[in-house]
Amino acid sequence: MDAEGAVRLYLLALEDPAKMRDEAKIKKLQASVDAAKDPIDKLKAIGELERAQAVDISTFRADFIRVARSWAEANGVSAAAFQALGVPAEDLRAAGLIGGGRSRARGTSSAPRKGRVTIEDIKGRTPSGTFTVKQLEEASGGSPGTVRKAIADMLASGSLKDLGADPNHASRGKAPTLYQRA
Repeated sequence: MDAEGAVRLYLLALEDPAKMRDEAKIKKLQASVDAAKDPIDKLKAIGELERAQAVDISTFRADFIRVARSWAEANGVSAAAFQALGVPAEDLRAAGLIGGGRSRARGTSSAPRKGRVTIEDIKGRTPSGTFTVKQLEEASGGSPGTVRKAIADMLASGSLKDLGADPNHASRGKAPTLYQRA
């Protein structure tokens, strides 16, 4: 399966796991349960039917984690965009789309190490979609102060837009400000 297909299937599975069920197979297995005369055959058929009805998205998740970073970079899709579609932060970290995730090779990281991140590093890791200060911190590995300074510089130069408070903020506390490249 190609990378885009893996991303699509994972997003569909997150949206509604029931969409991932093979209804034709379930119908066939239900017919096998109904037709079984021997109790052991019926028991095995019921087990097979239960497995087909239960949707385990772990395979979709693993495929997503394997390809998401390269697919997102190739298509200009930010971690914030994935989050808007309900992708959990832990999956984004595991895919290397936000800081603190797995690395591609032992001893390397998807973001520069804290303490060594410059304003220019942060500007270079600015997502293409909407993002918050915290998301840019995670993506760049920069400290809150350095990230805020980079944002201020980009706002002053006109390369970044302040979109105001996140209208989808649902948790406690003040809604974070959203930014987007101009």
